[in-house]
Amino acid sequence: MRAVAALSNVELITALLSCNRQLASVGLQLHIINGVVSLLTTEVHNKALAQYLSEQNQANGSSH
Repeated sequence: MRAVAALSNVELITALLSCNRQLASVGLQLHIINGVVSLLTTEVHNKALAQYLSEQNQANGSSH
């Protein structure tokens, strides 16, 4: 934490943005807007999850 506190705003933003590629590999994204940093999830590409959600949508659609 002390190392981060010693960085200037530009250096801190640069460090955060340089992590964005590694974070994306695990489904996370950093957004920096007007100095506010947000950690978001990205679209998950998982065939098993997609199949499960498809089956759930079909089951819910046929029950109405």
